[in-house]
Amino acid sequence: MLGEISYSVYVLHGVVLFGLYTLAQPSALLNASTPGRLFSLLLIASTSTVAMATLVHIAIERPALRLGRRFTAISREQELAAP
Repeated sequence: MLGEISYSVYVLHGVVLFGLYTLAQPSALLNASTPGRLFSLLLIASTSTVAMATLVHIAIERPALRLGRRFTAISREQELAAP
C-alpha cells in the first residue's frame, strides 16, 4: 500500500510538516529537546502524512488514473478505426 501512496506522501509531507509547525508553534511540542518529544513529533507527522496521502490517493489519484486509461483506450480505438 505504501508504494501506491508514495507520490502523495512525497507531495504532502511538506504541507503536513508546515501545518504541524504552524499549529504546534506555541506549544512546547516543537521544542524537541528530549528524545520523547522528538519521537512524538515524528509519530504525529508520519501518521498525519500517511493518512492525508491515503485520502488524496483514493479521492484524486485513482479517479485520475481511471480517466487517463479511458482517454487512452478511446484514442487507440480511434487510431484503429481511422482509414
